[in-house]
Amino acid sequence: MCLELIIAKDGLSSEGSYSITCVNRYELLQLAELQRKSNLRQIMVGSISHELRTPLNVLVILLNLARNIPELPTDFHDKYFLPAVHCSDYLLNLVNDILDYTQDNFNKDLRVVYKPTNLMEVINHITELLYLKAKIRKIELISDIDEEIRSGEFNTDARRLTQILINLTGNAMKFTFKGFIKIICKVVTYNDEQGVQISVEDTGLGIKADDQKKLFEMFSMVDITKEQNSTGTGLGLYISHKISKKLGFPFSKGIEVKSTWGIGSTFSFILENKKLLPSSS
Repeated sequence: MCLELIIAKDGLSSEGSYSITCVNRYELLQLAELQRKSNLRQIMVGSISHELRTPLNVLVILLNLARNIPELPTDFHDKYFLPAVHCSDYLLNLVNDILDYTQDNFNKDLRVVYKPTNLMEVINHITELLYLKAKIRKIELISDIDEEIRSGEFNTDARRLTQILINLTGNAMKFTFKGFIKIICKVVTYNDEQGVQISVEDTGLGIKADDQKKLFEMFSMVDITKEQNSTGTGLGLYISHKISKKLGFPFSKGIEVKSTWGIGSTFSFILENKKLLPSSS
C-alpha cells in the first residue's frame, strides 16, 4: 500500500506543534478525480446555458411581438399565448440563474430585489402557466389564499418567488396522477413581524422518509418508481431552498416538507414582509 505523510503545523500556540496524518495515495487520487468531474460538470452546464440564452432571447422577443397581433382571439391570447410568453421569460431567467451558479456566485451573492408585490397576482400567474398541463392530466389546480393577502401588497421579490413556486408546483405535477394540487397562502406572525406561509400540497405519490433527507442536496434526484422516470438537473429544489431562506426571516429554515408515501406531499416556506429602505431623492 502506498502512503503519504502530511505534516501540518498547529498555529494555536507561539511554539506550534506538528501533527502527522497518514493518507492513502489511492484515496487522494479518487478525490482529485471527483473534483475534476465536478469541475467538468460545472463547465458543461455553463456552456450549455450560454448556448441556450441566445435562442431564448430571440424567442422572448418574437413572442412579445406576436402577442400584440390584433387578429388574435381574446381567449386564444389568454389561455394559450400568454402562458407561452410567461414560460419563455421564466426559462430565460432560469438559464441566467444556472450561469450564476456555474460562476460560483450563487452562494456568495444571491441577487434579490424587494418591492411591493401582489401575491394574488403571482399565484394567478402560476396557475395560468400550469392550466393546460393540469387539464390534460385531469388534475384539479386550486388555490386557498387568505383574504388579507388577496387585497394587499407584500414586500418581496416576485421573480424569485415565482421561481420557487414554479419549481414546487412543477414537481407536484410530475408525480400527481389524480386528485389535486393546491397552493395555500396564509398570514403568519413571528415576534410581532408579519409574514406569509406558502404551501404547495398535492395528492401525488409521496416521498419516502429516507429520500426526504436528501431532497435539497445539490444534484439530488429521487427515484420514485422504475416506471416513472423523473427528469431534471437535480438543482431545482437546491436553488429554491436557497432562495426561500433569503426571502424568509433570518431564522427561517427554508423549504420544509411533510410527505407520506402513497398519499401525497406538502412543501412549505415562510416569506418575510421586508422593510423597504426609503429611496434617496
